[in-house]
Amino acid sequence: MIRIRDISLPPAHSVSQLDFEAAKLLRVPNSTVRQGKIVKKSIDARKKPDIRVIYTVDVKVNGNEEKILKKSGCKKASIAPRYSYKVKQVNGEGKRPVIVGFGPAGMFAGLVLAMAGARPLILERGE
Repeated sequence: MIRIRDISLPPAHSVSQLDFEAAKLLRVPNSTVRQGKIVKKSIDARKKPDIRVIYTVDVKVNGNEEKILKKSGCKKASIAPRYSYKVKQVNGEGKRPVIVGFGPAGMFAGLVLAMAGARPLILERGE
């Protein structure tokens, strides 16, 4: 997949324009772009009359991605990193990990540790 960042569109746009803009930045025909996935969406309201929606998009293309990137010369495009996370199982005996706070990060940390079998102890302020 190719990751293209900083695609700027007006607020009244359709999602199909993303594939068109991606093809334009990569300098390939529209039919070459097979699939697009929005990675990040933000709003740029620094200039009040000209509000823009800024996207980072991952696209799949027909053909060799590295050759297309090199040929396009687009500085906003790169090969999208591939992430995979695995929860390593641990022995639940012995010392238990302590998580202080039950906000979003504390809940997620507790969930991941529980999935790993670590039996976390979560502390929260109050009764």
